[in-house]
Amino acid sequence: MITLDNHPQTSIVKDAVLKCVPDEDRGRICIGRPVYRQTRARIVVENFDIVCVSELLKHLPKNSKVFSRAPTQGGDSVVLSRLEIYYGLESAVWLNKRVILTFIWLFVPIVASFVIVTTREL
Repeated sequence: MITLDNHPQTSIVKDAVLKCVPDEDRGRICIGRPVYRQTRARIVVENFDIVCVSELLKHLPKNSKVFSRAPTQGGDSVVLSRLEIYYGLESAVWLNKRVILTFIWLFVPIVASFVIVTTREL
C-alpha cells in the first residue's frame, strides 16, 4: 500500500534535496516526514548551510513550491536554515486524465462504429 512516506513524489522530493545539498551537509541535514496539506504534501528541510534553490526547483516535481520559513541573519548575508517544500501528489494517470478521457470518449466509439459497419456489410 502506498503511504505518504513511500509515495513516488515524496521520493523524488527527497532525492532532489540531497542532490542540491553539499556532501558535507548530507550527514546533518534533517528532512522531516511528509504531511498532508489539503491537496498537497509538505516536507520541511532543516539544518543545512547551503542549498541552491534554483537547482532544487529543476529536480522537483511540476508545480512544487519552496518557501524559506526561518531565515537567520549573519552580518550582511541572510542564511536559509529551514525550507518548506510543497508538492502535489498526483499520479501520471491523474495528470493525463484529459487525454485518457478523450481517448475513451472519442476513439473507442469511432472504432466500435467502424467494426459494427464492417461486420454488417459482410
